[in-house]
Amino acid sequence: MSKICILIITLTIIAACGYAQTSNKSSRNGSAFKKQNGTLTNTMTFTTKQPEIEGWTFSPREALQVHSTYTIKDLYAVNNNTKYIYLHLSEFMPATTVLRKGAISKLAMSPMPQIAKIRAKTDLGELSLDVYIQKSGLQGIIVLHHGKIVYERYPRMRDVDKHVYFSLSKTLVATAVALLEDEGKINSQDEIGKYIPELNKSEWGNVKILDILNMTTGMTGLQFDDPMAQTDSNDAYFRFASNIGTAVKTASVKSNIWDILNKMKKQKEPGIAFEYSSVNTVILSLMVERVSGTRFSEFISDRIWGKIGAEADGYIGLSEQGIASTAATMNSTLRDLARYGLLFTPSWNVVSKEKIISEAYLHKIQKGGARHSAYDKGVMGQQIISELGEIPDHNSWQWDGIMQDGDFFKSGTNGQGLYISTSSDLVIACFSHSNHASKAYLRAIAKSGLFNKN
Repeated sequence: MSKICILIITLTIIAACGYAQTSNKSSRNGSAFKKQNGTLTNTMTFTTKQPEIEGWTFSPREALQVHSTYTIKDLYAVNNNTKYIYLHLSEFMPATTVLRKGAISKLAMSPMPQIAKIRAKTDLGELSLDVYIQKSGLQGIIVLHHGKIVYERYPRMRDVDKHVYFSLSKTLVATAVALLEDEGKINSQDEIGKYIPELNKSEWGNVKILDILNMTTGMTGLQFDDPMAQTDSNDAYFRFASNIGTAVKTASVKSNIWDILNKMKKQKEPGIAFEYSSVNTVILSLMVERVSGTRFSEFISDRIWGKIGAEADGYIGLSEQGIASTAATMNSTLRDLARYGLLFTPSWNVVSKEKIISEAYLHKIQKGGARHSAYDKGVMGQQIISELGEIPDHNSWQWDGIMQDGDFFKSGTNGQGLYISTSSDLVIACFSHSNHASKAYLRAIAKSGLFNKN
């Protein structure tokens, strides 16, 4: 009996020690979600990188509070609700999965800590990137050179979090169009009515696909150039956004998307002005679905996401009628956004076994966009020039700015960014929760002299 007692006592002690170790480990990991007194650390001890400054995670009670007070206006605001929404968009609107496949492509590390000292002029002043991260709402930033991560920070999110792209989503649509054009299934010089006959009931039917790609259609339904677009429920753009799930619900939600589009009118000749509108993007993705015979999320899964060694599935928001809200609601991890960006660089083979982005598509972006004279004729072009402190040569294929040196970028609401330099083999991507423009830093990093052009 005494031996049995000793055995029981021994097993009890071992179990207790194991529990204590597990408890301590859990406690250490849990502490990473708390604000770390504003202290930045470039190396984290956790398998999953935790937020450096502020853990933008919420207790169950706080999460329920966000849900109880959420309105669609929070999607574009900068407030405590939005902190949660940007990392959990699928809790607030239906979503369709963008599937990953196969082995995860490994991204090697080659740190360049001097990137933190690069300076740029913003509305907060001329600051180093390190100080800007402290003062702004930048949530994550990554820089890849020759396919290697040279700089990566997660000030206000975890590296595993999936963040909303906002308008960075538009580049996926343009890329889908380019893939179909490479195969001869679409000609960007054709009128959209050839592929979507429903639009032949209005002046949309005669608009060239290229003008839709370049946002130079001359049609109404403008997002920023129409002063009533965000406030008047009878406005053409407001009705569209309500239907697609990115504006306050009105009777338009139950309207047929074609009826809404066909009520838009031609107001000027195409090609004259760069006038930004998410209407263009959704029309293009509807065309991709019509031509490919697959849902947009499935097309992106099969042709892009499933081929880049993504570490996680992405997802795209849906309207109540099941239409993919392709202009603003793609979500993924930051590294997977960077993997997608690598497809446009000479280091594409770091993440893909096949060259997905053709030289023809790159040429269209860099040389075949809207006229230079159209750039500042609309609100978006003027805003970009102001925030960037430099005038892009043109916009093209849903990308916001193509610079004189061939670099190009896309920005999104509240500081999202994707910057590509094919000549420097450079990708910069960031997620943000801030109305302080981050695009100036993306350009400043590229022009810092740390990355020579070929």
